[in-house]
Amino acid sequence: MSESLVSAVVLAGQRARTTPLGEAAGVAADVLVPVAGRASLEWVVAALDQAQGVQLRVLVGPNRSALNTVPALVDLLQSPDVSWLEPEGDPASSAISGVRNLAPPVLVTAGDHALLSAAVVERFAPKHVTWAQTSWLGWCPTSGFARRFQKADAPC
Repeated sequence: MSESLVSAVVLAGQRARTTPLGEAAGVAADVLVPVAGRASLEWVVAALDQAQGVQLRVLVGPNRSALNTVPALVDLLQSPDVSWLEPEGDPASSAISGVRNLAPPVLVTAGDHALLSAAVVERFAPKHVTWAQTSWLGWCPTSGFARRFQKADAPC
C-alpha cells in the first residue's frame, strides 16, 4: 500500500437478532438490505473503491454465512489486500479490532451507509488526515438521499 493512501475499515456486523428492516428485506444482516438493487454494503465498498487515495483494508463482519449470500463481497475477499474479521460484540470493539494492525491514517465507516459516495470520501478524508483529532463525523442531508436513489449513479 502506498504511503499516501488512507486505509479504510468497514464495520458490517449485525445485531444479535434480525431487525424489522432486515426481516422485511429477508436478509441476515442490515448491511445487506438492498438499496436501488444492491446491498447497502456493496454501495459502501464501491464508494471506497472509486475514491482516490483510499483503499479498503479490513471488513469487520458480517458473519461468513451472511457474507456468502452476496457474490460481489465474496469476490472482494479474494483480494490479498482486503481482510475479513469476525465482528465483535459491539461497534466500538469491532472498530478497535479493525484498526489494530493498520498504520494511520485510517477511515472507519459503517457498512450500512448506502449514501456514501467516492466524492464524499474524497472531500472528507484528505481534509482530515493531518488533524490531530482522532475522530470526525460526516453526514448527508435528506435531499442527497432523494437525488442519489432517483438516479443510482448520482453522488450524494
